[in-house]
Amino acid sequence: MRFVVRESVSDGSNNGDVSQTLRKDDLMAPSASNAKDFTFERGRGGGWVINGVGFRNIENRILTKPERGTYETWTLHNGATHPVHIHLVDFKVISRSGGRGEVASYESAGWKNVVWLAAGESMEAIARYAPWDSVYVFHRHNLMHEDNDVPNLEKWGYTNSTLFIDPLQPEFHAKQYDSDDFTEEAINERIAWLYNTNPYNRGNIKGVYSALDTYSRGNY
Repeated sequence: MRFVVRESVSDGSNNGDVSQTLRKDDLMAPSASNAKDFTFERGRGGGWVINGVGFRNIENRILTKPERGTYETWTLHNGATHPVHIHLVDFKVISRSGGRGEVASYESAGWKNVVWLAAGESMEAIARYAPWDSVYVFHRHNLMHEDNDVPNLEKWGYTNSTLFIDPLQPEFHAKQYDSDDFTEEAINERIAWLYNTNPYNRGNIKGVYSALDTYSRGNY
């Protein structure tokens, strides 16, 4: 997405002064009964785990089941420097200990979905788990570590003919906003290139769907 700001105004409607209070933020921490602790560390085999559980440990990898509509405070403990991401919700950073030991002004000013944790640092956050009755995934935001624990792709119908695009290849690198990469022609070329990679129609597609259907019925 790109915003193009012109030098003149073509429509003056709704261009009044911006309100000094965009949204009231008076959220209080819930009771201690909703507190959860999660530690990110290396397991015995050298892989990254949360509370000793890796992603390929299917029987035990659901570590908590928030009740829909409730608030929970999570304390995240980190054994190595990483950004940590919680899916489907925004959270508020309440406190930090270890590391820099304080919540930065930009963190306390709003809601986040990724938080930076230094080695040996702990962070407390609050979130409301809604509107879905679902599993809320959370993980370190480090692609190399995430991919380290992808289990048994063959089990899910993937074959050697499946194309896995490398997210670190140059085409996916960040671009300078005022460079030639942001001309209309360059943007259209990039869209055409991505379309022609046909990323969602490679490999044993029917086999993948069949394996996922079997998993959803509990036959794994």
